Amino acid sequence: DKLKLDLTNLVQAQQDELNKSQVRVVRIGQLSMYLSLGVSAFSLIWGLLMSILIFRSIAIPLAELQVGARYIGEGKLDYRINTNSQDEIGLVARSFNLMVDNLKSLQTQIIQMDRMSSLGQLAGGVAHELNNPLTGVLGQAQLLMEKVPKDDASFRPALEKIERAAQRCRKI
Repeated sequence: DKLKLDLTNLVQAQQDELNKSQVRVVRIGQLSMYLSLGVSAFSLIWGLLMSILIFRSIAIPLAELQVGARYIGEGKLDYRINTNSQDEIGLVARSFNLMVDNLKSLQTQIIQMDRMSSLGQLAGGVAHELNNPLTGVLGQAQLLMEKVPKDDASFRPALEKIERAAQRCRKI
């Protein structure tokens, strides 16, 4: 009986130890699951934060470049893209601003050339309008000089003066 009692106590002790081990395994399993969920949640949050950071560092500056291109396309050459970054997008933005400055300079040159062209056309038109009547005056003065004798002192000097003045006006 004593042996049976000892064996029963020993089996009971082993059973208690087994139950404690099973409880520990279940707790370790739960802890492992919670740890996995925690790491997954942390990874998800970290990924989300990194996505937002990348979005802000790439997509927003690209959108600013797009807006700048639209304004410049509309002829608003005073628009500047703010560049604070030193990365590739900042380099593109600085190049974009330099391109706009060059466009403004070229636009100023084109306006100046257009003004000079208009002035040249105006001067050509004025010269043409002056030369038409001068041709008549010069031709009539030369015809009269052919008809007036060379020794006529009354009309000849006046006709020569008219011819010289008409020639001078034609050169001008």
